[in-house]
Amino acid sequence: MMFTKPFKIKSNIPVTASKKKRLLQRVLEQFNQVQSVEEANGSMLVELFGSRAKVCTVKIITFDEQPVTVYTSDKRPIFFELDEKLLPTVYTLWSCPDLVPMYTTHATVMPKLAKGADLLIMGVVKQGPHLAWWESHQQHEVVAVNLTLNRAAIGVGLLAYSSSELKYTCKVQDVCVKMMHVFGDKLWGMETSLCQQVPQQGPVFSDLSISSSQPSTAEEDQHETKTPTPAPEGSSRNPDDLIKGALIKALKMHGKNMTLPMHTSTFYPQYVLPHIPEGIEMKKSSYKKVGTFLKWMADEGIIEIMKDEKGIEKVTVVNLEHPEVLSLSSPDDTGKTTLDENANSVPIGVTTATSNRLLLTKMAATYAVNERSAKLFGYFNVALDEELEQPQVRSYMHDYVKQHGLINPDTRHVMVDEALREACGTEHELIDMSDLIEMVLNRMTSSFEMESQQGPITTGGKWPIIRLKKATRNYNKKVTLVSNLQYYGINVNDLMKVMKLEAAASTAMTEMSGWKGEQLQVQGNHIELVYELLTTTQPLIMFIKPFKIKSNILVTGSEKKRLRQRVMAQFHRTDEGETAGSPLAELFGNRAKVCTVKIITYHEEPVTVYTSDKRPIFFELNGKLLPTVYTLWSCPDLVPLFTTHATVLPKLANGADLMIPGVVKQGTNLASWGRHQKDDIVAVNLTSNRAAVGVGLLAHSSSDLYMCGGHGVCVKMMHVFGDKLWGMEPSVCQQVPLQGSVVSVPTASDFPPLGSEKVKPVVESVNEVTKSIESTALHDKEGSGSDGDASDGEESPEPEPEEKPPNPDDLIKGAFLNALKLHGKKITLPLLTSTFYPQYVQPEIPEGVEMKKSSYKKVGTFLKKMADDGIIEIKEEKKGIEKVTALNLEHPDVLSFYPYRATKAASDQEANGGSAAGGATSNPLLLTQMTAMYAVNERTAKLFGCFNVGVGKTLDQTQVRNYMRDYVGRNKLINPTTKLVTLDETLRDICGTEEELVAMSDLTETVLNSMTSTFEMRSQKGAIMKSGKRAVIHLTTATRSGNKKVTLISNLADYGINVNDFAKAVKLGAAASTTMTEVPGSKGEQLMVQGNHIKFVFELLTTTYQVPKACITGLEFAKEQKKKKKK
Repeated sequence: MMFTKPFKIKSNIPVTASKKKRLLQRVLEQFNQVQSVEEANGSMLVELFGSRAKVCTVKIITFDEQPVTVYTSDKRPIFFELDEKLLPTVYTLWSCPDLVPMYTTHATVMPKLAKGADLLIMGVVKQGPHLAWWESHQQHEVVAVNLTLNRAAIGVGLLAYSSSELKYTCKVQDVCVKMMHVFGDKLWGMETSLCQQVPQQGPVFSDLSISSSQPSTAEEDQHETKTPTPAPEGSSRNPDDLIKGALIKALKMHGKNMTLPMHTSTFYPQYVLPHIPEGIEMKKSSYKKVGTFLKWMADEGIIEIMKDEKGIEKVTVVNLEHPEVLSLSSPDDTGKTTLDENANSVPIGVTTATSNRLLLTKMAATYAVNERSAKLFGYFNVALDEELEQPQVRSYMHDYVKQHGLINPDTRHVMVDEALREACGTEHELIDMSDLIEMVLNRMTSSFEMESQQGPITTGGKWPIIRLKKATRNYNKKVTLVSNLQYYGINVNDLMKVMKLEAAASTAMTEMSGWKGEQLQVQGNHIELVYELLTTTQPLIMFIKPFKIKSNILVTGSEKKRLRQRVMAQFHRTDEGETAGSPLAELFGNRAKVCTVKIITYHEEPVTVYTSDKRPIFFELNGKLLPTVYTLWSCPDLVPLFTTHATVLPKLANGADLMIPGVVKQGTNLASWGRHQKDDIVAVNLTSNRAAVGVGLLAHSSSDLYMCGGHGVCVKMMHVFGDKLWGMEPSVCQQVPLQGSVVSVPTASDFPPLGSEKVKPVVESVNEVTKSIESTALHDKEGSGSDGDASDGEESPEPEPEEKPPNPDDLIKGAFLNALKLHGKKITLPLLTSTFYPQYVQPEIPEGVEMKKSSYKKVGTFLKKMADDGIIEIKEEKKGIEKVTALNLEHPDVLSFYPYRATKAASDQEANGGSAAGGATSNPLLLTQMTAMYAVNERTAKLFGCFNVGVGKTLDQTQVRNYMRDYVGRNKLINPTTKLVTLDETLRDICGTEEELVAMSDLTETVLNSMTSTFEMRSQKGAIMKSGKRAVIHLTTATRSGNKKVTLISNLADYGINVNDFAKAVKLGAAASTTMTEVPGSKGEQLMVQGNHIKFVFELLTTTYQVPKACITGLEFAKEQKKKKKK
């Protein structure tokens, strides 16, 4: 087969309209459809070559160096040319099933065809007698191959012989169809984004659908032999039949695991002899010798035997599709296996077909639920036509039998009930478990899917190692060599594309003597990048990297109405759509500016995004609308929610999927997973916040998630808070709102001390109840006179004493002492009092405290009081001019004061980072990064209320630590001997402990755990340090074609500068065009500006972006301004 291994693409050229018409005419003539193109209008073939279809001619070189021409329609291969003959692909045959003759085979033959085997005559399923069935076909005629349970084609090939030769001269071991192209090969996966699984088009033979009331005679005979009945005494056993049965049984059990070719002297004693009953010998049979017996089996077509150069006979092929092998559904030895309670408790999960496009795909057999098995699998909420893998079917069968108690305790066979009888089509009351599973699988609709290969292929029992090394090529050029990629199923072609984009370096495949396979060669030293690429999960999230906007079009009123109706219909909100004040209706309101934005993702995938007032609200994927986090914040119940821990969000933001172990659910039964189907749209939130932080598709249905045993992917993430779709328009970005916690934070009352409470005797509890009843009756009698008396008689709690506001004098003096404690040794004296107070004391004063509200009234009065107390010394040089000349840092008030960090710094951090209430206050010109935040809740409200931080306000970890030090310092809670914090009433309520002394680090950690954890996207401040040095932005000039000057700017990303917005600012300010160019040999891009604008760029970086002047080089290349001549 031509496309089992990767091929090389030499050219990909779009065809013109005239060539497209000639190609269509050629197809119609070859396959005898119609005489002209005009007569074929409206057919499926014409749609492949339609006016809007983009047809291309692709020249490829196969693995064995054969040139082949492939014709594609919208990137999907439809025909390929071989010896001036057009052969259709499986995609074409799925839309045009009657284009070529069909040959039918068994489903078990499909994996062999995918590995490169041809279809043999013995594998063809025929209708009618052997000689009368073959139709009149010529040799080398184009035919297709399908399966018995599905009419859809799974392969294309050429007939090896004519019909007359197939009838009379050919043997069953001869080739019938020489396969050229099979579902799942490299031609099928030529464009990974457009790959399609085999569609279900119904069974080939109608007589295969046997009703449950009338089982076939073959099944009756089969189960009559399987039913355990004692053999009558004296019955003779034919040795020939027993020996042949042992061979067939060995092929049934071990045929797929045999390593061929194998010596006959090894094959017989290792596989056949253990299955021969005791007392049966070869010399007592008619064969007499083992060699004679094996030759007979070869003549019957069960096995194939060949002699090597030395004359030694070897078994080269075992025919598992032989009728006698197929008629034995399960060997007796496997029928002895009984149900074990522990053996069936761990189900096996399913991998998805689209898990990773960088991995090679492998073929997996799936079984779809049909009308026969609908009742059986409906017990597990498995819908009709839902596909299952063989391990899943086995798990469901074991669970069904165990839950219904259908195991016969004497024979360990299964008692068949009504659902099982309908699924397997038998009238027997007892049947072996393995036979029952095999019969159910045979009566389900079987098909095949291509899914990503997971895990390495072990070699010699050991895991293979991917080797990375450096080498030197011509002219002392460094290259990176990567080998053994094929053992991990990595698609090398796609990996080469990713390396080109990430490393901006050329790649090539090279062969080396002594190496198995090929190795990847990358120009330059990129070992760290390759290592990260191989070890990290390839992101399925579509917007984790920047995308390109192709168009942004404002929709009309009618289009907006249709879009709203589509949203309401998909999410079942028809009633809500009629309400004008609903959140969904506001997104599509009359004043809302709704636009359709066409974008191209980093992986070259087109996506349509719908925005409302510049904010993305929905994006379309495979004809399905997915909401963004902005939409889910206003409509929290739009889609089902899956909850995870707060520590999982950074991993999701890096491109990981939500795994089953990371899901926090209520309960452990099937109902805790809900009733969802595969690929349903779901949202993800955190235990500390109900607001959604991501959107994705379910990897499995609810029943499959329950059966996966706690392993595998739960949600395939498509969009996460903080990705490029969230930051599509920086001016309208919003942080995650606080909508209450899903799982409440445990308190000390939730964990009572073990054994501390003694159970009261019953007599005491009865006496307490009696006293409470008597006291209640007494109060009722006293309060029967009036309502007012009754209210007076009730016990009212004592009013809590109101906290007095802090004294401004103490706060101002505390700020003064804190300034001396922090900056006293660094202050240069003498210093004017008009400079000393605003520069050092004023920043330490809490917000809302003013000097005029204190008893000092004026700054001069306050400083004179401090001088009278001996803390500072003031000297008057001139009238009205005073200077601070000395600071007494050994004063008792200064020594006893515990310093704290200025709250002004914390407020500056708030201004830079933003808050959840106020939305995104980050600088839109800078790139953002995810930061862990902690929101003030009711439990910590009293502590942070001292700093005017209300409930719901978010703080980062540094701010919380500064507030804690501030609180401890102001209240003098540090024990001078142990340096531990003495807990007051407020801290004791938060910590929930009776200890009096706690370390400062432990106290801060406890407060952080008590707060509501969330995340925010904050602007990246400061430069990235490289090798201990600050990164430098380089400004240079260069000359391009036509002697045109350009300005080159590099390393902008090191300062967190959003390059796209920076380019817009340069366009507006310098009135020059800008482009992004790649620098060969270095990672990243540089901005190119037409003309010499170094001075403008330098001023833009130093003023707007506040980049230090010392971190910018190249100002000497600025254009010198000409001096104006004086008139």
